[in-house]
Amino acid sequence: MHDELGQSLLVLKLQAGHIKKSLDKEQTDIRKECRDMMRQLDRLVDEVRRLARDLSPTMVRDLGLSAALKRLIEEFSRHYDVQTDMHQMEDLNGLFPRETQIGIYRIFQESLTNIGKYAQASRLTIAIKREASDVAFMVADNGRGCNLE
Repeated sequence: MHDELGQSLLVLKLQAGHIKKSLDKEQTDIRKECRDMMRQLDRLVDEVRRLARDLSPTMVRDLGLSAALKRLIEEFSRHYDVQTDMHQMEDLNGLFPRETQIGIYRIFQESLTNIGKYAQASRLTIAIKREASDVAFMVADNGRGCNLE
């Protein structure tokens, strides 16, 4: 997916650059549209890379669930400029089968995506705590919330 979409987007970007170069200097509106299109294509390439990485969370396999979650949270904080407090980040490695680990990773992924898209939060608190034979996960933000009605 990443390779095919990435190549197609690159071709579109090259085509937009070629069109921009072939325009007369007086065609400032169209030149600006080409520049904007090229910027949007760059953003799409970044999004395709992120989606491809997220579809197959190899970090869980390569680094373990704890490190993969930590990296996911750090990337989220950087990307959305959200201050993140991680409390009681217990080591989860070896506690769950691989499919469960991927499920937990995806739940965190979706939670962070929703916070980034909708909450308008500036602060995020995450805690993972082992309690006897249970593991408790908590994700909280100071965002705008939602209307329960």
